[in-house]
Amino acid sequence: MNRQIKSILAIIVFIAILGGLKLVYDANVKKGTLEGVAGNITTSGPNVTQPSAATIPPASGASTQPSGSTGERPTVMLPDATIYDAQGNAVKLSSFRGKKTIINAWASWCGPCKAEMPDFAELDREAGDDYQIVMVNIQGGLETRENADRFLKDNNFEFNTMLYDEDMDFAQMLEISSIPTTIFVDEEGQIHIYQQGMLKKSQVLEGLSYLE
Repeated sequence: MNRQIKSILAIIVFIAILGGLKLVYDANVKKGTLEGVAGNITTSGPNVTQPSAATIPPASGASTQPSGSTGERPTVMLPDATIYDAQGNAVKLSSFRGKKTIINAWASWCGPCKAEMPDFAELDREAGDDYQIVMVNIQGGLETRENADRFLKDNNFEFNTMLYDEDMDFAQMLEISSIPTTIFVDEEGQIHIYQQGMLKKSQVLEGLSYLE
C-alpha cells in the first residue's frame, strides 16, 4: 500500500514539474517578446549605420524607441557574407535583396533549433511572394554537412533555400554567438531584428510585420 502511495506521489510530483517547465517556457517565449538587437553586429563600408540597440515595440502598439530617436527604428546593413548551396556553389547574402528575408542560423545538434524547425518549414511553405526564408546551417565543431543533411532527410524537412556556412564567414560577419539566431531583413538589405533563441511561428510573423 505504501509503495502504491509513493508511486502516485512520484507521478504527481513529475506532472507538477512538467507544468512548471511549461509555465517557464510560455513566460519566456510568448507573443510580444521580440526585442531585436541590430547594434551587436560589427560591419564596415558605405551606407552602414551602427546603432547601439533597437528595441521592438510591444504587441500592444505602445512605442518604445531608443533615446534621441526620431521615431524610426535604427537598422544595420546585412554584411555580404558568402555561404554555399547544396551543390557547393557560393551564394552572397546580397543576392536575397528585393524581398523581405528571414534568415535562420541553425545546427542539427541544437535542441532549440530542432524544436523550431517545423514552424520554419511551415513558414517556408506559406511564404509565397510576401517574404523568403533562408536557412543557414552553421558548420564546424559538432556540425558537419553529413549530419545536417541526415537530420533534414530523417525528418522530411524541405526548404526552398537551405545554405551551409562551410567557411564560417556568415557566423563571423554576423557575430553568431549562439543558435538558433533569426535575423529579419527588409528588401533593401537592412537588418531590423537580430533575435537569439527559439521562436514560435507567431513570433516570426510578428517580427515580419516590423519590416513593413
